[in-house]
Amino acid sequence: MRLDDHPLWEPLRPFLYRQHYAKYGQVGTLFRIEMKEPTTRSFRSALLDMQIHCATCERLINPVRSRRSIRPPYGALYIALTCEQRGRIECSRNPRAAAEIARILAVMSGHPTAKQVGLFE
Repeated sequence: MRLDDHPLWEPLRPFLYRQHYAKYGQVGTLFRIEMKEPTTRSFRSALLDMQIHCATCERLINPVRSRRSIRPPYGALYIALTCEQRGRIECSRNPRAAAEIARILAVMSGHPTAKQVGLFE
């Protein structure tokens, strides 16, 4: 299941935004999907418990994650579409991961790309 196929996608979508970031001097070429703070604790808890398949290896993952930070905003939420880096760093470095992030960003901006359809669907 992809992020935008999950039943919580529609309630989650208004909280998401695209953020540019620089890494190793690549200014303006990298994006991540960040989240505004959910309105209730129960909604935040439901989002943190949400599960989808990793964009690379298909294992079940929790796409909504809390950032470990020593500076505010403490515990800020963000979206990850691959396995956690401390467990399977190769998933986040795979071209399929970048393609899935680009697809979700397109969906967020109102320009959805065609979903891949299986042979018999």
